[in-house]
Amino acid sequence: METLTPMWKISYFPDSILRGEESFETNLALLAELGMDYVELREIDNKNIMNMDNDEIAAVKKTVKKYGIKVGGLGTPIFKCPLRGYDAPIWGDRHGHQAENKINESAYQDHLKLLERAFEISDMLDPINIRCFGFWRQFKLDDVFDEVIEKLQNVTRMAEASGHKLAIENEHNTIVGTGVELAKVLKAVGKPLTGIYDIGNSWRRGGIPYPDDTDALKGGLVSHLHVKHETIDIVPGCTEIHKSWGDPAWREDVAEKDLGGFCLVMYGSWARQSHTISGKVIVDGLEMNLIGESTIVPVTKVLHIDHPAVFKAFRADGYEGIVAVDNGFSGPQAKINVKTTFFALQELIKEVWA
Repeated sequence: METLTPMWKISYFPDSILRGEESFETNLALLAELGMDYVELREIDNKNIMNMDNDEIAAVKKTVKKYGIKVGGLGTPIFKCPLRGYDAPIWGDRHGHQAENKINESAYQDHLKLLERAFEISDMLDPINIRCFGFWRQFKLDDVFDEVIEKLQNVTRMAEASGHKLAIENEHNTIVGTGVELAKVLKAVGKPLTGIYDIGNSWRRGGIPYPDDTDALKGGLVSHLHVKHETIDIVPGCTEIHKSWGDPAWREDVAEKDLGGFCLVMYGSWARQSHTISGKVIVDGLEMNLIGESTIVPVTKVLHIDHPAVFKAFRADGYEGIVAVDNGFSGPQAKINVKTTFFALQELIKEVWA
């Protein structure tokens, strides 16, 4: 019986596999071996792509082409900045981006210059879209809604005038944190701005991926999907829930789960890698080997998010974009984790399209 080829293609962030200098090509080789269609470019050998010069970008393009992979998204940190001025919060990962000295009166104005550089890089790498964000979550969306919309409409016009596709991602540390908030912003800004819906980011912010987010995002608002492995910390004999440092979006409803002598502590969609243990544990019917610094539950077995329901909702809405895996592990099991997640995700997509 012939297997149906799923329409949704899978992409991956290479910088979330093996890290360090000269790791980019190693990671690309692994993804090409698996048959990955796309990659999301964010950090290259520990250097943020927005801090690279044209010669470095040309080298990246040559390496990606060598492995027959296309660029799915340009993962910039644009608008991971304060909405007003330079008064930044203590949280927020910009993935190694080194900001220049303050040039204008606000971080927003400086990020407009960063956006212009993103357009130049996009012309060289030809990604499907350029990613931006919705400013650090120093305010509630409703309190600054008009200001956020005005600024995003401005950059959307810039992107459209220069022939580039801009997409905004929801992230828990930003004003646009959940899928519902993402939908509200996208509807107000209008096309051609589209959304990158990160399921795990919304959950961590307190969102309900299915059905709240999927209902709100109907109508072709999303052009890119981000998924994550289960983010867990499995620690022998733990007695308390550990919060992630600096995270304003910690979910108090997350509880420990006894797993035969081990304790599962869920972090939304992020992993801690500080524990080295051995043994086996059963998570939702899946036997996991606890060896090395990191252990994952692939997307299909994530305990707190019903990915099959989310995928089916997007399939029913006519979604035809990419499904990008937005986290990984730099420990000794990194390659195994990538393969496990890739094949599990591939099977889930086939089921949704069957």
